[in-house]
Amino acid sequence: MKTLSYEENKILSGLARIEVRRWSSLLDKQYMVDLMNIALNTLEQQLGWIDWKGDMALPPVGNDVMVETRLRSGSLMQGLAKTFRWRNHTNQFGDIIAYRVIEKDGREG
Repeated sequence: MKTLSYEENKILSGLARIEVRRWSSLLDKQYMVDLMNIALNTLEQQLGWIDWKGDMALPPVGNDVMVETRLRSGSLMQGLAKTFRWRNHTNQFGDIIAYRVIEKDGREG
């Protein structure tokens, strides 16, 4: 398999998220949702995303570290780690499911 550039990886991750939403609406196509989630997890690990189970209330990084979070709803949010609710509840859309550290110049890393 070809090594993807950072930009190619971001584009494919976005397309995989769209496909997950599209296939989720079809009850008999759950296998496609599972397949796309596997692909998305692989792509996102390459982009520096860290899975988050939400079993702790405190941020996994320092309070004043800039992070980007992915919510269960699929939304992305950026801010200081101390501004987010890190403890997950039972499958709520606002639960954090992954995060990554954002460097001071705005780049992921």
